[in-house]
Amino acid sequence: IMPAPYSYDLRKKAIDAVKRGERKINVCRLLKISRNTLDLWLKREKETGDIRAIEKYQKGNQGTKNIGVSDRSCLVPINLLKLRPPYFLRLFR
Repeated sequence: IMPAPYSYDLRKKAIDAVKRGERKINVCRLLKISRNTLDLWLKREKETGDIRAIEKYQKGNQGTKNIGVSDRSCLVPINLLKLRPPYFLRLFR
């Protein structure tokens, strides 16, 4: 589970402060954000013109692995893949 994204208001305050000439390190300390986070926001604004958080973004397979068959019924929870192979194989006989 990913943490909630920073608010638009916080992002705007940080970007505006940098544009006013505040040092990035001071902005980061004041708002308790990482330098990398601020740099990513600045980069996103430069590339897209917006600093809003990405909505409904899903990275990865969220806890399932496809074992090679196209049928969705073959999606297996990752924790089962960590079990010893004989037990895992018995589940699919």
